[in-house]
Amino acid sequence: MYEGHDDAMTRLAGSFTGHLLAATVKLWEYMPHTYGYAWPYPQVLEVLKQIKENNYVVLGGDVLQKRGTSFEYESSNWYVKSRPMESWGDYVARSYEESVTYINKFPDKDGAFIFALVFVDESGFRCLQK
Repeated sequence: MYEGHDDAMTRLAGSFTGHLLAATVKLWEYMPHTYGYAWPYPQVLEVLKQIKENNYVVLGGDVLQKRGTSFEYESSNWYVKSRPMESWGDYVARSYEESVTYINKFPDKDGAFIFALVFVDESGFRCLQK
């Protein structure tokens, strides 16, 4: 996680409606030493839309399954690598489309699974490239 991730999440969360905030799972509340956020289906699709509209790229994500009162990482995940000479806007749009496609193909959308997203703005992405 790059420095400033909390600021990015805070800025993005400012665009969330009440039901998206209520659906946000703080992973550290369920898994010690784990930092991040996740959302159930279909709210994760709304979060992805907000990420795209705020000009962030989804670098990828992880799928977690509810086990009793906690969550565990599944072996399912995805990532979206940048392409040579791809504009930032094209990368934003493609990362959104690939993430939505992956999540919509995932079976069993009854709330047993949540989706943790890794996203970054352009300046944060440039820091990761150094």
